[in-house]
Amino acid sequence: VVTVPLWVRLAGRFGKKPVWLLSMILAGLSFGGMFFADEGRVPLLMLLAALAGAANGNGGAIGPSLLSDTVDFDAARTGERKEGAYFAAMTFMIKLAFGVTFLLTGLVLQWVDFIPNQPQTDSVKLALRSLYGLYPLLCYGVGALLFLGYRLREDMVTSPAQAVE
Repeated sequence: VVTVPLWVRLAGRFGKKPVWLLSMILAGLSFGGMFFADEGRVPLLMLLAALAGAANGNGGAIGPSLLSDTVDFDAARTGERKEGAYFAAMTFMIKLAFGVTFLLTGLVLQWVDFIPNQPQTDSVKLALRSLYGLYPLLCYGVGALLFLGYRLREDMVTSPAQAVE
C-alpha cells in the first residue's frame, strides 16, 4: 500500500505498460531470490519479501487502470460497454490461478512426504523453497512475456464519455 503513490507517479511519467512490466519482473526476481536464501538468512528473506511486496503494490492501482483502458478502448471500437465481462474474466483468471497454485502445492507437498510440525528432510525443504521462490518466478516470467503482447497504448484510449457518443 505504501508504494502505490510511487507506482502511480512512475506510470504517469513512463506509461502504465512499462511500469506494470517492471513490477512483474521485480516481483518475480524477488520471489526467485528467495529460492536461494535458506532458512537461516532471515534478513535477506525479509528484504526480498519487502521488495516483492513493494512490486505487488502496483497491482492495486495500475492493473485495474490497464483493464479500464481496455474496456474503454473496446467500447470506442464496438459502441458497447462490457465492463462486467472484462472484470468477470479477470476475476475468473485470478481464482483459477489460486486454484492451480493450491492444487500444485498440495500435490508437491504430498509427493515429498511433508509432515507438519516435524523436522523436514532436504527434499521437503527444496520443495518448499521451490514453491515459494521458483514457482512465482516462473508465473511472473510467463505473465511478463504474455504482457509483452498487450498492444494498447494510452494514446489509443478515449474517455468513457467519448466512447459511447
